Amino acid sequence: TTNGDEYPVIWLSGVKFRQHRVLAIQFIPNPENLPQIDHINRIPSDNRLENLRWVSQSENQQNRNSGNGVQYEYVDELSDDAIEITDYGDHN
Repeated sequence: TTNGDEYPVIWLSGVKFRQHRVLAIQFIPNPENLPQIDHINRIPSDNRLENLRWVSQSENQQNRNSGNGVQYEYVDELSDDAIEITDYGDHN
């Protein structure tokens, strides 16, 4: 079954888990104790072990599909002369 978001889920002892998390926890070493699992090919239903890898939240966001053709660029640090934008239209 899927969770409504294309990620297959499994039930273990009455508890629902995303299949890719169970597989990664059991079979993919995580020596850096990274928190998330990335689908390398961006297909959430492709849970082959060679398609899964442990990543940081930032790395996982870099490999996501935008769904609307927008290309995202992420940075981990801002330079000292960066300007913080706190308002954008009606959003803040």
